[in-house]
Amino acid sequence: DGQGGSRKRPFQIPASLEIKPDDTPEVAERKRKKIKAITRKAHAAEKDEAINEQRNSWQSFVTKKKDFTKLTRNNHDPHFDPERDHQEMARRFR
Repeated sequence: DGQGGSRKRPFQIPASLEIKPDDTPEVAERKRKKIKAITRKAHAAEKDEAINEQRNSWQSFVTKKKDFTKLTRNNHDPHFDPERDHQEMARRFR
């Protein structure tokens, strides 16, 4: 056949679209086109699923709860006030 029909597909092609030896060339071509359309849709759905998985993974990473002790660098300093804007002091000395 030469069309690569022996490859495994993650989706099922309907039995009605299997090309039989007694099919006319027109019918065989029509079935090939339908199979190709099904393959394209399945591939696009697979790609969308992978993209959504990556997006969800990234969003969960970004929104996960951060460790507060790492955010307050000077938690060992007894005079450190986490409520104070320390960036303001840094801007003053620039």
